[in-house]
Amino acid sequence: MEVAIASRPSRRGARILLALGENATETRGLLAMLEDRGHHVDTMANGPAAVEAAKNCIYQLVIMATGLQELDTTQTSGAIRELPGDRGRMPIIAITSGHQADCEEACLAAGMDVCLAGPLGRQPLLEVLDQWLPDAAAAPQATLDNRQLEQLERDTSVAAMPRLLAAFRRETARRVGAINRLLSPLDLETLQREAHSLKSGAATFGATSLQQLAWRLELACRCTRS
Repeated sequence: MEVAIASRPSRRGARILLALGENATETRGLLAMLEDRGHHVDTMANGPAAVEAAKNCIYQLVIMATGLQELDTTQTSGAIRELPGDRGRMPIIAITSGHQADCEEACLAAGMDVCLAGPLGRQPLLEVLDQWLPDAAAAPQATLDNRQLEQLERDTSVAAMPRLLAAFRRETARRVGAINRLLSPLDLETLQREAHSLKSGAATFGATSLQQLAWRLELACRCTRS
């Protein structure tokens, strides 16, 4: 069970994963339309990057093109569907570029929810968003995954939990302080390492929102350095 403390306006401000491979023109077009609607979009260039993003962030919607590199679209969808909890249940929309019937059968078999012919124009996109983005009341923003804490308790003991949580709190405060100090002067390499460690600790203790923020910081450092 995930504890919710806030919700976003209905069908606006959703977090969306966009993976269209090397099709830069279509990526820019969809990105502009989604951001114009007030959504927060993470763009990934290939299948492995999309799976890594899905491991570290719960998206309200995943949009993928057929023909992704390294992992193809069906493999990417299958890998996401194998993720635990809500991460494995995120709605996945496929945008096809080949024969619609053949692509649709393969995509649905891989666990995607719907298959649409590309390129996707504004009106079809809006229809997709209206259909697949949940209302705010149905999709609260999660900050803590109690199931992860329960699993940690089973893996250790009830008696050990207060000590472990206190250690996590101290370590988190230390890392957040280190991250703030690394911003000026900017040290991207060390900042990326600290963000990665913060992300890993948050995942262990089910701190979902903190894990997502740390992952986005790590990703920003990696992209800026490359």
